[in-house]
Amino acid sequence: ISQQQMMIKIFLLLQAIANGLEHSSSIKWLQIGRRIGGAALAALQIASNNPVLRQDVAWSYSAQEEKEKARESVYEVWDLLNKYYYDTSALRNENFQESRTKYGQGAFNEPEAAGQARAQVVKSLKADKYTRLIDAAQYEAISKYDILGIGLILQPGDDGICRITSPPLPGSSAAKAGLSVDDTIISIDGVDVKGLSSFDYLDIVSKVGGNSINLKLGSGRELTLARKLDAVADPVPTVKISQDGTGYLRLTEFNTRTDRRLGTILSDLIDDKKAKAIVIDLRGNGGGAFQSAIDAASYFLPTGTPVVDIVEQEKDPGSPLRSTFRAKDKQPPNHKIYNFPLELWIDRGSASSSEVFAGALRDNCAAVVAGKQTSFGKGLIQAVLGLIQAEGGLIVTVAQYYTPANKPVQGIGISPDIPLPTTSFFAPISLPESTKVQADFAALSQSCSSPFPMSRTT
Repeated sequence: ISQQQMMIKIFLLLQAIANGLEHSSSIKWLQIGRRIGGAALAALQIASNNPVLRQDVAWSYSAQEEKEKARESVYEVWDLLNKYYYDTSALRNENFQESRTKYGQGAFNEPEAAGQARAQVVKSLKADKYTRLIDAAQYEAISKYDILGIGLILQPGDDGICRITSPPLPGSSAAKAGLSVDDTIISIDGVDVKGLSSFDYLDIVSKVGGNSINLKLGSGRELTLARKLDAVADPVPTVKISQDGTGYLRLTEFNTRTDRRLGTILSDLIDDKKAKAIVIDLRGNGGGAFQSAIDAASYFLPTGTPVVDIVEQEKDPGSPLRSTFRAKDKQPPNHKIYNFPLELWIDRGSASSSEVFAGALRDNCAAVVAGKQTSFGKGLIQAVLGLIQAEGGLIVTVAQYYTPANKPVQGIGISPDIPLPTTSFFAPISLPESTKVQADFAALSQSCSSPFPMSRTT
């Protein structure tokens, strides 16, 4: 047998093995199959002295790779939903369980229809309306809610080790540093993160603050990444104070600048301008970053006070994970403000993180809620995950939250304590007299069942 015939036989054998692995549901084995396919192509190229034949084979293998990538993109969406979606009863749905193989094979057969196949996987879950695929432009736009400020999404694996789970945001310091999916993180700003949750990671960064984050990777590499925060829109575009001392600020969203901006404004209104009462206008505020709402609520609550409870996907049947997030410490100049007359304005446009903020302060007797309408009622928390095998990302509902008094928000909302004369935030703002805000706040304090120390600490 000639060398050429031998190499052709090797090609046929390796290609047969590669084809068999194509039907594996494991991305790991799919990748191994692709490597074997590459070896098969190399064997055939050695066997053939015909450049036309080599070109035909190369084209065929390229088409095969396109098919495999299309299928893997469907598997990726299914795997992310199965791992993170909070409602396990939906995950057990037979249509969803079968969708991985069904639509994965469909994408393999017709790579040009892979986008539709991925959408069908999401549809088969019959998830809430917030769980959805987004395109590349939408994924990049969501970067304003990147609380870390370095373009990374971090999640703990089943082994408790912190991993990068999505491609770094384009143009971010993480992308420029060459970080990639599955890189492991040992510590953030010197704090060991093994066994911690994704919310704990954010806590570490929030406590340290600053314009950079220090990471130590599992590879031993250590690097400092610049945080991109100030490019985000100002979340408090309107601030004023009435002649009788009612301070007013309109908080339009909870983003990466909210914490520092709110601290600066409160210090200015209360310490410098001697406001006697504060109104925070949340009308039309559709939410934003969950962690930002906790940071904002922490200005008005003693350190350690419950802010919100979240319930995540159960790891064991019948045992959902429940976590309580508490008020953080605030050091000067962003000091805490206890027992200060505070009124929150809400409407139907106040949703998500706005409701986390309002629910935390009202349940802890730290604010009166005013409005003519109940808030929107979005009591679900989403994570934004970038896709590796396709452009864009996947927004997944990962948890449901409850106020400190264990009240659900989803589909219910936050009810106002007192009425407002207008329901529209487009109407001219007429601030209440500071004495009225003080009286309403005093009435709340007397009737509230969850009082905290009646003193102001700076």
